[in-house]
Amino acid sequence: MTSLRLLVLNIFWFLHCAFTITNADLINRLPGQPSDLNFNQYSGYIVTDDYHGRAQFYYFVEAQSKNKLSFPLTLWLGGAYGCSSFGVGVFAENGPFRPGKDGNLTKNDFSWNLASNMLYVDSPIGTSFSYSNSTSDYKHWTDTNTANENMKFLLKWFEKFPEYSNLDFYIAGDSYGGHLVPQLATKVLEYNTKPHVRPIKLKAIAIGNPFLDIRISLSGVENMWHRGMISEEMVSMQKSVCSMARYYTEYASGKRTKACHDMMLKLLQENGDELDVDDMLMPICLTTDDNSSSSPQHYY
Repeated sequence: MTSLRLLVLNIFWFLHCAFTITNADLINRLPGQPSDLNFNQYSGYIVTDDYHGRAQFYYFVEAQSKNKLSFPLTLWLGGAYGCSSFGVGVFAENGPFRPGKDGNLTKNDFSWNLASNMLYVDSPIGTSFSYSNSTSDYKHWTDTNTANENMKFLLKWFEKFPEYSNLDFYIAGDSYGGHLVPQLATKVLEYNTKPHVRPIKLKAIAIGNPFLDIRISLSGVENMWHRGMISEEMVSMQKSVCSMARYYTEYASGKRTKACHDMMLKLLQENGDELDVDDMLMPICLTTDDNSSSSPQHYY
């Protein structure tokens, strides 16, 4: 009987702690949000490394259903390596809200939380609100580090929200998510092989417009030429002087050569600013302030 009482007390204490922590992250209301919502939102930090002072920021939104636990859980990882899952993923891609013209939030009719509980995390360390207290983390960081931290984040998040740990689980992302998503999926599969752990029910991954290999992702010169967007001289210049892959590699390293700089200037001169880089077939937009052209909003 004493053992049973201790067990009950331990369970009660665990549930009390879990509820208290979770409730502290509950968002009562975002500024300007619609009033008739049928789901809860949570936001906060998950400390992934006490020694180095690493913490990752998350935003979690329940599925739009009275029976939220009958829906899967999807983790969204932003792309562009350092693009905020919260700032871009939530408010410009698949989150429940869109910024309105008046500064208020409007409902997104295509929100993914119509079909899944959605978890957004700012990754890697240094992205948006995610941080480290160790300066070296901002100088020496790799995709392997990111995958390890994301795995630690996931396990600690499940400790905070244990009721979601047994749901079907999906990992999704875009752009540089072509690296981050499968790398985290690999960590999950490795974790599931360990003895005495509750396996994470990873069902699938999804990657939109993935950045897999820079030579493949940026090899569009022939396509642009066939559409009459660039000259034959530009095609030759990209093949013999500086390719787009080389340009962006130099740009990322901060060591741009004059050859690549001149190539990009000529490319911009040939295209001007009347081109949406994400959909070359889309018409340009005119601003309401003046009649100058500007590219339409594009997120991927």
